[in-house]
Amino acid sequence: MTDTEKQSEVKQFEISKEGFFKLKEFIQTLANPFEYVIQIIKKDKIRSNRQNRWYFGMLMPAIRYFLTEEWSNIKDNNMMHKQIEYTLSEIYYEDKIYSIRDKNGREMKYTKLSISFDKMSHKKFQDYLNKILINLSRFTGFETDNLEGLIKEYCIQIGKKYKPYKG
Repeated sequence: MTDTEKQSEVKQFEISKEGFFKLKEFIQTLANPFEYVIQIIKKDKIRSNRQNRWYFGMLMPAIRYFLTEEWSNIKDNNMMHKQIEYTLSEIYYEDKIYSIRDKNGREMKYTKLSISFDKMSHKKFQDYLNKILINLSRFTGFETDNLEGLIKEYCIQIGKKYKPYKG
């Protein structure tokens, strides 16, 4: 890799003892480190456990409740999540869909989002939820202008107490 290629890519290092060591090693690989700029930016906050509980405990069941017939084979929240992740990947992350063959030769498709769902930051999670909202009519027969509306209606339908999401 040339210095020009290195300059065009962004490198990230945690502010920690190990991060500083990695930064030092990287700087030593540069032919002229004085041509570079070090920028410090604030890290996006991590998605909370409360967000995860809301996502898997309220949003996924609500979407499953209003599913269209072609998605009726989805029996649990994790399957629902994987299907939404795959569907969104087809729309937004087309280059991140991979195809493999199982031992019987059947083609299986899976996705690798540009960032792992488990490690998704608060900001990226909000973007992901917005993508779900934009495509909600694909997943369900339910039209709404926000995900809370879907969850409220779900709670009314099943007689469950509605708890608002505080993102």
